[in-house]
Amino acid sequence: MRLLTRNERGFTLIELLVTVGIASILMATAAVSVNRYLPVYRLREATRDLASTMQQTRYEAIRRSSRCVVAFNVDINGTVFDYAAYVDNGPQNFQYDAGEVVLATQNFTTYGSGISFDLVNVAGEADGVDFEDNSLGFNSRGIAEWNAPPIPPIPPPPPPTNTVYLTNNQDRARGVTANVAGNVRVRSF
Repeated sequence: MRLLTRNERGFTLIELLVTVGIASILMATAAVSVNRYLPVYRLREATRDLASTMQQTRYEAIRRSSRCVVAFNVDINGTVFDYAAYVDNGPQNFQYDAGEVVLATQNFTTYGSGISFDLVNVAGEADGVDFEDNSLGFNSRGIAEWNAPPIPPIPPPPPPTNTVYLTNNQDRARGVTANVAGNVRVRSF
């Protein structure tokens, strides 16, 4: 029978407990960091998806030579979506009508809890759900259109933009803006 020397021994119980304790502290710290960053990540993801949907709706309007609309708080076949993109055939009234082709639908609940949105109209007024009839359209040339009353010509108004502000439960905000030329931008605040 061979005797173990000092260099061949395994870990002691104390060494094992210290290692497990340090690993537990590191994992707890990482979990807190992830929980703090997760709402920021979800907000960025929701903002990117909305901007992407708006841009793809613009491209689809050009491709189809028809007005395409991104509408907010829209009811499609009995289901209310936070936003939906569709081809505005029929009366072209910036409203979803039965039979129109739906390009995309989304609810912010898919990003987890805590994402909400506020719509701001061309006058810069934030009133919860006013985005000029809750919709933004792109004509066959990709130019943005709103179902809005005409802006008086004098004095010259600033270029109209509509912004959707998304916020998370940490009061961080990001915005998606579409200007009259149809350009879609993401803004951080």
